[in-house]
Amino acid sequence: MARTKKDIDPTDIRIINILQKEAGISSAKLAEKIGLTVSPTFTRVKELKQEGVIVNGRINFEKLGLNQRVYAFFNISPGKEAEFEKQMQKVKYVRSLELVTNGTTFSAFTKYACLIFTSDLMELNANLNTMAKTMDFLAEITVFPVSKTILGCAPIMLDESAY
Repeated sequence: MARTKKDIDPTDIRIINILQKEAGISSAKLAEKIGLTVSPTFTRVKELKQEGVIVNGRINFEKLGLNQRVYAFFNISPGKEAEFEKQMQKVKYVRSLELVTNGTTFSAFTKYACLIFTSDLMELNANLNTMAKTMDFLAEITVFPVSKTILGCAPIMLDESAY
């Protein structure tokens, strides 16, 4: 029987976190990092794969209950980038944080784009509002929930003749 979000334990979470950072890690090294022997570590990874939590070397966040994604865009006062980036490392379930340009329009702010996974949009909204109140250098947050994925993490096919 497949585990649910509630059945995923702290060891599974440690495995998932390590695999995201070190996709090619050996079972022996993974076992060492999580404090188990190789056999139960291999079994846990195998079960996570069978349950669809790990698919083709990637984490299926929906299987972990993180079934809603949002793109958040932040306008930050110049000179506060390092402080903002440090604060964003504390936000749960941030999948990516990227410094973006504003096209050809001049802006007085530094812009960031962020992909966040969540199980609760209301909780995420409350957390972002708290951030806005505590970071005086945060000028604006704009949030767009993902309503439909058209093309997800597709491989990029390189033109072999170009090389």
